[in-house]
Parts: sequence; structure tokens; C-alpha cells
Amino acid sequence: MEFLRMNQVALANRQVMMRVDMNVPIHEGAVSDDQRIRACLPDIETALEAGAALSLISHLGRPKAGDNNPAFSLQPVASHLSKLLGKPVPLVSDYSGDFAVQPGEVVMYENIRFQSGELEDDDTLAKHLANLCDIYVIDAHLWSS
Repeated sequence: MEFLRMNQVALANRQVMMRVDMNVPIHEGAVSDDQRIRACLPDIETALEAGAALSLISHLGRPKAGDNNPAFSLQPVASHLSKLLGKPVPLVSDYSGDFAVQPGEVVMYENIRFQSGELEDDDTLAKHLANLCDIYVIDAHLWSS
């Protein structure tokens, strides 16, 4: 299977979902090391500058599936990303898709590991996520630590 790169696809006015690795350390409710967030910035900025309506998904820690433990919330990550981008990054807890992301805007979905089936590569969850976007981007980075 051949995969396309973001620069090979027209992103303007498209719903783009990007799987990012923002599994970062949180200390006292704030991001204490933002290396992984900063590594994602170039692709996030590229999508936004191209006019994509961008939704980000990530995990944080190892919560039990279906258990929305606030200790694993991505709210501190969304807040930190908002400061880095200089624009709001709302955290969306409801994966229903009942909200509109406009071109040039970005939202972050709550911890994907809160969703049952994420660790099991569940087809139902995968199809649901696919219905939320026109384009799916994997922004994976390899980490030595």
C-alpha cells in the first residue's frame, strides 16, 4: 500500500484528523517537558496554513480503556499547545463529532485511550474515527526514551 504525504494532498477546507504523540510528562497540572509537542508543531502548522480543519488525537499515560480518569486528561497538553500556536486549542471530550471545526482551526480530542477498543485496534472505533474526517494523518515520531 502506498501512502501519501501531506504535501501531496489538498488540505484546504478538509476535515483532517492527525494522530500525534503528545504522551508527555505532566507535573502539577502542567506539561513539564514539551519535546514531543514541539516535534509535532511543523506538521500541525503546515495543515493549518493549508486551510485544514484540524482535529488532533493522542494518548497520555496508560489509563484503563473506558475509564475517563482525569489524571490522564489531555487538558494540560491542549493548553500548552494553545500557547505554542498562539490560538485556542479546545479539548473535545465527546467523540461523537457533534461540533464543527472550521478551516484554520484546531481541536484536540480527549485521550484516545479513554475509548474502548483503542488498544485492541477495534474495527468499530476505527470506522467511527474515519467518519470524523476526510484525511487521516499519522504524525509518528520515534523516541529513544
